[in-house]
Amino acid sequence: MRKLTILSPHYWWAATELAWLHARAGRYDEAAPLARVGRKMASHNPYALETSALVAFHQGRCQQAVQEQQQAVAKLPAKWPREEQERFQRVLTDYQRQCETAPTPASH
Repeated sequence: MRKLTILSPHYWWAATELAWLHARAGRYDEAAPLARVGRKMASHNPYALETSALVAFHQGRCQQAVQEQQQAVAKLPAKWPREEQERFQRVLTDYQRQCETAPTPASH
């Protein structure tokens, strides 16, 4: 994946996949620029949005994470497997719940 992103840095699929792998490994700083490429080049794709939301959430950008995950849920095809739709919705619910309890900058 890394070689593919080097050869074709604007190829959203490779950037999104590599961002997902980095994010799942907890390497959010490495994932962020790749997730931005995916988000910019494929804002219509629910998986690019989901990846961007995951990175945003773990970098403390709650509102962005919720917004992007909402878009991801909305853009999933209606005929997509129910389990995948439920997973996307579950992640959105988790972000919403955790973002509600996150301290705001004014409360520090």
